Amino acid sequence: MSIPNHGHVQWLPRRPLVTTRTHEAFTFALRRAERLGHDDVTDEHVVLGILEEGHGIAVAVLHHLGVPLDTLTRELEAELPPVGTPRTPASKLSWTRSIERVLEGAVVESRELGTEYYGAEHVLLGILRDPSSATSRVLARHGVAYEDVRREMERVRAMQPGA
Repeated sequence: MSIPNHGHVQWLPRRPLVTTRTHEAFTFALRRAERLGHDDVTDEHVVLGILEEGHGIAVAVLHHLGVPLDTLTRELEAELPPVGTPRTPASKLSWTRSIERVLEGAVVESRELGTEYYGAEHVLLGILRDPSSATSRVLARHGVAYEDVRREMERVRAMQPGA
């Protein structure tokens, strides 16, 4: 899977289908990176975008696992580079190599779970596949690991209507 070196979110893999909320979360991530004057979009920007979108399974899972979302937001923001002068428009921002790995992991998670879509919850699992990432380390400080998110995600999905 190749990610073009630009800020448009049209490149998100479409098979399995990407959810609207996930698309919105990536858009929020782009806007945040642009607003902060960053040249690249990182895992932290993406999780901040998921939190900013504010709905869906990923946010519910983090809440059910007892992660204080306001605190998580502050901690992820602290992992980002210092605020720069906005000079790169969102359409020109680049995605880090780790984002490509995250999306590849999200697609794998979606397929392993037998879903026809991938959502922010799959992206979160894709991030947690790399325990050395800054985002994984921040979540680990809250006692959250890949296995916890996967287990809680399945529980939350089972509680949804039509599950």
